[in-house]
Amino acid sequence: MLLGLTGLALILFMGCDPDADDDSAGDDDTGDEVAELKETYPQEGASDFYHRNNIIIKFTDEAPGASVALADGSGAAITGDNIMNDNGTELTFNPHGDSEMDHLAPTTAYTATISWDDHDSVDLHFQTSDVGTPVESEDAVLGQDYFLDLSTAQFTQPPGVGNLLAQYLTEVYVIMHMKAIEGSECEVFGGIVDVVEGDYVQDLCDPTLAMTDEDPGLWDDPYMQIGPTDFFIAIEGYEATIEGLRIGGSFTSDGSMLVGGTFDGQMDTRVLDSLIDPNAEEGAACELLASLGIECEECPGDGAQFCLTVSAFDITAEQVDIAASHVDHPESGISYEELTEVSEEQIDEWEGEGFCDPEEEEE
Repeated sequence: MLLGLTGLALILFMGCDPDADDDSAGDDDTGDEVAELKETYPQEGASDFYHRNNIIIKFTDEAPGASVALADGSGAAITGDNIMNDNGTELTFNPHGDSEMDHLAPTTAYTATISWDDHDSVDLHFQTSDVGTPVESEDAVLGQDYFLDLSTAQFTQPPGVGNLLAQYLTEVYVIMHMKAIEGSECEVFGGIVDVVEGDYVQDLCDPTLAMTDEDPGLWDDPYMQIGPTDFFIAIEGYEATIEGLRIGGSFTSDGSMLVGGTFDGQMDTRVLDSLIDPNAEEGAACELLASLGIECEECPGDGAQFCLTVSAFDITAEQVDIAASHVDHPESGISYEELTEVSEEQIDEWEGEGFCDPEEEEE
C-alpha cells in the first residue's frame, strides 16, 4: 500500500528523535537538565559482545565533555576515537581505527570508563564472545549458503530514520554463497530468494548478485567483507538501489552462522518520491527529509544529490539449505543443494530454450 505525503511525513517525523524523553526527566531541583546514563551497548556485565563492534553510550540529555576510556583485563589502555552525535546525547567509541585488521580480541574482558562534565565516572564491564576465533576449517564455510536477515539489524543511519526504513527491508531475502577463499581474499555471490513453506527457494530466471566481481572480498579468518557493489531491492513494489554496498561479518568457528554483520551503502531516495505521492516531482523525498533536518547526499552513480547513507550492525546470517526452484530445467544438470550462480547471458540462453519466459519475468 502506498504511503501518502502526510503518512510518510508522520512516520519520518516520529522517527527523527526516537530517544526523546519528557523534558523534565533530567531536571534537578533548580530546573537545570542533568545528563544521566540512559542506555549502554554493551550492557553492564555482557559476556557476548562482538569484538568488532563499537561501544555506544546514550544519555538522557546533552552530556558535555563525554568520553570513553577503554582498558583490557590487565589494565592496558585500548586506543580509539570518541564520536558524539550532533545533539550531544549519544557517544560512540570506536576502538578499531581505520583498518579492518584492527579490532578487540575475542573472549577477553574489558572495562569502559565513561566520563562527562559535572558527573562521577561510571565503569562498564563486559567480555567479548568467542566469535573471532578462526573457523575449524575453510570447508566449514566454503560452498555454504547464508541467509542474510536484515530484520535483526540495528540501523544507525540515517539518524532516527534508519530503523523505520528497515521496516521496508524485512521481506527482502538474500542468500550469500561462499564460492572461494584464497589467502586474504574471498569470492562471494548472492541471490534474492523466496521463502516457500519454510524453504528458501531460488528462481533461476533471476540473475545472481555479483558481490565480488570488480574487487575481491577481504578474508581475515573468520572475518569476511565484500563490496562495494550495487544492490537492488523492492520497496512497496518500487525498485530501489543501494549503491556502494559493503557487507561484513565473522563466522562462528563451526561455520554455522555469520554474526556481527555490518551493512553500509547509499540508498537512492528517488524511489521514495512515488511513495510520498505518485505524481511527486523528483527530489520530493529529499525535500521532506530536509524539513526534518536530514540532508540528502551525492549519489555515487550519477552525482545527483538524492542519496542517504544507510548503515546497520549486529546482523546475523544463518547457514541454510536451498530448495529446488519453482521451475525445472532438466537439461541444465543444475544441483539445487546450494545457491546456483546465474548470469544474464545464461538467462538469455534459457529464454531461447523456453525455460525462462521473458514476458512472465516482466510481469
